[in-house]
Amino acid sequence: MALNSLVTSVACPAAGDSTISLSANFDPKAVIAWTVGRTADGGGSAHMRFSYGFATYRGAVVQQAHLLIASEDAAGTSDCYCGHGTASLVKLTDGLAATVALECDLLSMQSGATSQVVLAWPTRLSGAIVNLVILGGSDLEDALVSSFTNQTTPATQDVTVASGFGQPNLLLFLLSWIGTEAIAAADSDISLGFGVKQATANGRGFRVWDDDAATTQATSQRINNNAALQAGTGASDGDSIAQLSADSAWPTDGFQLTYTTQVTGGESVPYLALKVSANVTVNHGQGAMPTTISNQTLTSADTPKLAVVFHTRQTSAGTNDVSSADCMMFGVGAVDGDTNERCAGGYDDDGQATAAVAGTHQSATKTLQTWVPPTDALDGEADGVVSGSNFELQFTDAPPSAFLYQWFTLGAAAPPAAQEIPDVVMAAA
Repeated sequence: MALNSLVTSVACPAAGDSTISLSANFDPKAVIAWTVGRTADGGGSAHMRFSYGFATYRGAVVQQAHLLIASEDAAGTSDCYCGHGTASLVKLTDGLAATVALECDLLSMQSGATSQVVLAWPTRLSGAIVNLVILGGSDLEDALVSSFTNQTTPATQDVTVASGFGQPNLLLFLLSWIGTEAIAAADSDISLGFGVKQATANGRGFRVWDDDAATTQATSQRINNNAALQAGTGASDGDSIAQLSADSAWPTDGFQLTYTTQVTGGESVPYLALKVSANVTVNHGQGAMPTTISNQTLTSADTPKLAVVFHTRQTSAGTNDVSSADCMMFGVGAVDGDTNERCAGGYDDDGQATAAVAGTHQSATKTLQTWVPPTDALDGEADGVVSGSNFELQFTDAPPSAFLYQWFTLGAAAPPAAQEIPDVVMAAA
């Protein structure tokens, strides 16, 4: 039995597909991807572009979904875009229009001795880095990307993943304000969330919003420790907010959502469902970044396999942050059991009346970075490290405030301890 994970990245080639070769019998089943379009590590002023998605290959058929957000840098009047779709793993605009500048799709997965993941590039931005989490192994029993439509009534919603799938142990959600599959010039609102199968209701995630066509830029952010799904418009606290119900209420082959806010509905919500064996531990939580250089333990697992971290520049969870002058900043990072790590994210300055200050960041050596939008400056970062049976964030540069982050981890339970068998002495004939 095995749970296999790899955190890596791939650069968009000038021609051809990209094949990511994996260790023998890795047996890939799911991919999580995110990109800001940078071609090297670093950060600073740029059109703020971000895309996040996931893909599976259940039944030798590709299932994939993504969302995207963009904001033009140095624009006198804000120029923003967002969207989502189920035909690509990640997709970026050029930052100036709804024109697609980068598209990356899952082409295939292969198991066994020549385990691999193959990616195609229908639209190329040569050298652009796409960060990847690849999951596989026999302890990942099933994985599927699918979608449902959020609702305004009733307050609970049963979602069937697939017949025979069972109840997923970990669910990742994505939602953009554009409820249909499209890229639109509009107020840009995206939400990334996750939740786990457990006896109590739960959900975590963040939402960011960017005002379009504004002479004075307005932004907001919301990190929530009790919502796996959250959508809204503008500075509202949210129009569609839901968490995973206690697993006792779930259908046999799916999950249930409990809505706390249902102002709007009818939006397509793509998700990734992961079903793991009893050998795998799934944990999640929320933390506050230290303001002095120190280490923080996320979780203890017998054999740490993967940690994924979401963060914003917010210090209080559960309500929209519209007060800070630099309030829209976010990132996604990951580290695997071999301490391979990646992170990337974006930011946009609030309250700019002459020219927007937008930017992105990318790192192949950090799991978390925070940036200051008005000055395009790095002001906090941490390594993701496996220390014994712990996943740790080891801050090498402490941010100025206790910004919040959220995380989920996968770990493999240790095998039973070997038992000493006494020598057997044969009796003489």
